Amino acid sequence: MSRYQVITYSETEGADEKLAYETVAAANIAARGYVSEGFEDSYDAAIVYDLRKRRMVEQFGKFPDSARPTELNSLCDKCLILGNGCDGTTAKVWTGCVYRVLDREMSFR
Repeated sequence: MSRYQVITYSETEGADEKLAYETVAAANIAARGYVSEGFEDSYDAAIVYDLRKRRMVEQFGKFPDSARPTELNSLCDKCLILGNGCDGTTAKVWTGCVYRVLDREMSFR
């Protein structure tokens, strides 16, 4: 499965998921191409979204907050349980997790 999704936005069509790419570099090139001025099919904005970490990596143009994908709380970033029985949380005010397991904690279990 490819890791980086390009999502475009236009005022007339809203947000639209495009192709996914293996590398962030390839996704950035594609996203830039979608918002290039002078092209008939260009969009107002594009973002590169990390499907694994569920976080935006790069933004080109003005992507409205209402059309942005949901991002995970940063406390889930290095958790080993994420994707293995836990889908993480998008709540931004949550600062602790009873399920969180990090590499250094694995040696004590």
